[in-house]
Amino acid sequence: MRKYNSIILTITAFFMVISNNLLAQISDFALTEKNRHLYFEAELAGEPVNIMLESGIPAFLIGRDFYEKTLSKSDIQFEPSTAKIVLLNNKYDISFKGNGNLNVGNTIYNGPIFILDNFDDFRIPVQNFRDKQGNRATIGIDIKNSLFRVGVTTSQEKIGKSYKIRTDASMGFIIVTTPINMHTTESTCQIKGDLIIDFGNPSLLFLMKQHKELAKAINKGKISLKDAYDKDGNLIAQGIYADEITICSNTYNNISIGVSDKMKSIKQLGFLGVPFFDSLTIFDFDKGTMTVYK
Repeated sequence: MRKYNSIILTITAFFMVISNNLLAQISDFALTEKNRHLYFEAELAGEPVNIMLESGIPAFLIGRDFYEKTLSKSDIQFEPSTAKIVLLNNKYDISFKGNGNLNVGNTIYNGPIFILDNFDDFRIPVQNFRDKQGNRATIGIDIKNSLFRVGVTTSQEKIGKSYKIRTDASMGFIIVTTPINMHTTESTCQIKGDLIIDFGNPSLLFLMKQHKELAKAINKGKISLKDAYDKDGNLIAQGIYADEITICSNTYNNISIGVSDKMKSIKQLGFLGVPFFDSLTIFDFDKGTMTVYK
């Protein structure tokens, strides 16, 4: 009897997976990587545009020229703004703010929209995508196979492991809590903390020196920092060299990890960068999970 119950449960689980994916309208986009940033091409308001995927911005960022040409005639109510936004070292005036639905290819962007002066790019926060049929906020990223997918809920070919994620309301950061297991020449240690998922970071991992868990590991001699100097002998960077490191079930060998104490406002352990997403990763923002597939 147990055997038959097991078979029934397996079949039920299989059809639940199939039905979840059928309820969503899966839309695939070709994912390209340029200067370790992720882009995809889609139609926006009937115009083909190249859009940068972002994981740490509060709104869909669109230039004023495109707004005047197309979006000013849309059903979205835009209000004048005097606010500013800083992107890396550049500050932009936000001329208009709106909130609503925009068709991006066969998907929907649902959320705030900022119109920037003197801005030619299109940058979109990934957590605000929804598929049209199931209205699910789920996306998949697979850099190795150049794939960005909206509406996918699971992979039928691979086994994954899920981790809890949350979104910072003010900045739009996606945050995952995970231990980092590190093997160095000094010792083996585990550091626990929150990592900010950063689609604009070219390094696998970048850590904050002021975080208490990292500071404790350094003070106890479990981790040593390597110094980098310029030609004049000035210290310009510090880092960790790890023989092996495991993050969210992914293991990497011979990794250099940048460490900084310059960003005092960052309370998290560090940043998880673009190289982590070489293999399929599915984000379910409705359930608050990130599933990493081998």
